[in-house]
Order: sequence, then C-alpha cells, then structure tokens
Amino acid sequence: MKIISIVVSISILIICLVIVSCDISKEKDNGSMSEYTLKALDTIKISIDSITMSINPTYYYFDVATQKSYLVLLNENSLTLQFYDWQSKKLVKKIALSSDGPNGVGQISDFYLHTFDSIFVLASYNFSIAMIDSTGKLKNKHRLLQANIKFNGSGPPPIANSEKDYTARPISDNLNPIILQGDELFMRAIPAIDPTRNSSLFFDIGKVGFRFRVTDSTISYFMSYPELYKQNGHKIPLQFLDESYCYNSDKQIFVYSFPCDNNIYSVGLKDFLVKNYWAGSHYFNEVKIPTKKLDDSNKEGEFVANNYHFERIMYDNYHKTYYRLVWHPDLHNPFSFSNPTKPFKIDLSVIILNDDFEKIGEVILPKSVMNTSSFITQEGIFFQTVSDENTIAYIRFDLAKK
Repeated sequence: MKIISIVVSISILIICLVIVSCDISKEKDNGSMSEYTLKALDTIKISIDSITMSINPTYYYFDVATQKSYLVLLNENSLTLQFYDWQSKKLVKKIALSSDGPNGVGQISDFYLHTFDSIFVLASYNFSIAMIDSTGKLKNKHRLLQANIKFNGSGPPPIANSEKDYTARPISDNLNPIILQGDELFMRAIPAIDPTRNSSLFFDIGKVGFRFRVTDSTISYFMSYPELYKQNGHKIPLQFLDESYCYNSDKQIFVYSFPCDNNIYSVGLKDFLVKNYWAGSHYFNEVKIPTKKLDDSNKEGEFVANNYHFERIMYDNYHKTYYRLVWHPDLHNPFSFSNPTKPFKIDLSVIILNDDFEKIGEVILPKSVMNTSSFITQEGIFFQTVSDENTIAYIRFDLAKK
C-alpha cells in the first residue's frame, strides 16, 4: 500500500537525521530495578565498499558445520548477500540474487540464513518467499497468501474487507528478523487494510503475527492489537504501528512490544494464549498519543520523533533476559521537516527484564548508538553505532551487576 511506503520513507529519514546524541513512572518499578546495567566493552568495525550501505538488512550468523561466525549483509544496490568473517572482519563470500528469471526471487526485502544451502529470501510486496542455495540458485518458492485470495504477485495488493477475506502482508527487517521453528516461519504482519480509511476495521480484526508452515504452505495469523490501540486507533500515528517481537525458545513464547504501550505481551507458540506484563520506562509515565487525528504524514512523523516511545525488544538466551529499547526525544531541539538539517540528537535507553518479566534495570546507551541494527551472541549484546560511510560498526555490551 502507498501509505506504508510513506511511513517507511519518513522512518528512514528520521534514522538518517539522528546524529545519535522527568517524570518518574506512576507504575512502581521492581525494587531491584537498578540491579543490572549494560557495560560497553569495545567497538567492532568492518570495512564496506562505496555501494554498500550500513543500514541495509544485516544479521549475525553462526555456521554450526564450520563453527565460524559471519556478519551477513543484504546489499540492496547490487542485490548480493555479503558475508564478512566475524574474526578477520574481511569480506569472504558473495551470493548474487536475482529478482526475476529462472532464479528470480521477486522484489527482495529481507532474508533469513538457516544454513548456507537453505537461505530464505523474502519478497514482501510480492507476498512470496523463496529458498536459494549458496550459489543463488532457486530451490523453491512459496506464495504467502491463502488460496482464496486473488493476487498474481504484482499489481495492486490484496485488500481485506472483512474477517472472511482477511489477509496481511508478511514483513521482516533488522529489528524484527524472520524466526524459524521446526518447519514453520514466523514474521511480522501488516493487515491488508488502510488504517487511514478504516481504522476501526484495521484494529478490530488486524493481527500482527504471521505463521507459515513450509511443508504444506499453511498460513495463519495471530496476536491482535492491544486494547490501547483499539480504543485510540484513529488518532495513532502510522509510525506507532511498528511493533517489535522476539522469541524465547526455552518457554516457547513470542513477546511483543508496541510503541505506544507500557505493557508487553507474551504469546504461547502452542496455544497462542496472550498474557500481558508491565514493562514501562523510568523516564516517563506513558507514551503520548495525539488528542486528535493529525492531518498529514509529516506531522505524524514529527510527533513520533519528538515523543518518548518504545522500540525493539530482544531476548538474550545466554542471560535469560529481555531488552526493550526506548526512544528519548531531543527536548531541546525538536525535529521538524521544515528544517531537517537542524541538529537533532536522541537518546536510547534499554529496559532490562528478567525471564519472569520483572524489571531489573534501565540504562541510557552512549550517544553514538543507533536504532538500526542489533543482535546478541555469546560474546555480548551488539548495537550499531555511528560510523563513516566506509564502515559498519557495533558497540559490544555485557550485562553486568551495578
């Protein structure tokens, strides 16, 4: 949908403008909220060429067969997957991708590397996902729509008018990667309903979880919008629809974080039972929602940039903790599209929760940290940081007691 493209453009502009530079919550923090922090250890830098952008989809991959680690980047300019050896920091492999032809995978939007010979490539706007091998050869391709939905992969996207013909577009990105469990792929989903024209239908029947069984192409949707969204849907800026999720493999639950909501939500993989837990910030009471519908996308973008809200949520399987990112606006130099070159420096904090969703800390990250790419390994928690155009860089953090 055209409206989604506008939102993506505004989001990218805000990220690029961020030269990564109180109220106490009404809810009571857990008594041990200051028990843990994130300690910066070092910075990892990898050189990239002039046609590679550091904000392209980028993931950490550990190859079990060779016991080697890689940073894998989708170069959207050259349509190649680029593998950087994590130890040497050198580019060691490229896989050329094709949008069309015998090995065509569609309009590439993201990827998931299961093994070198099982690489899933998502074409979100084509409602399809393909599997390629280590040479880029197409192994198979799947349609990500129910059989009763008419769409040939191009042209106007399908639109849902009721629960009977409900569908949604699967999407993934740096902050919400594809998750594979057994023979099922899980992704975010954007309801195929225009929220600017029918917000009540969008929030009443919309679901943000997408489930695809590879073996028989079964599709289902799960995780409805929280009540906060259903009650205020017509006023909520489109950028506040960018929820985030992670997966706890030990408990077999997905955990969702919505930008406007102090609560986070767990969803069982087997029963899809939803439970909510308070996970608010120490720095503000609640996320502000406009008192009325804002009349253009620029005003919505400015409102989101200039107000506290929640960003990505991640699960650390090594420490059994959750990390929920919080956007802190620049209160001294508010962002404005009328003056986009004006200095605009945000802060990012991380809310730390234990495995039982009890808050055990919140820490402000260094000014240079960006909200573009992050991942967790046995070595630590990595957040992308500001670097020059020829480098992609991450600061490594460790979870530590204060």
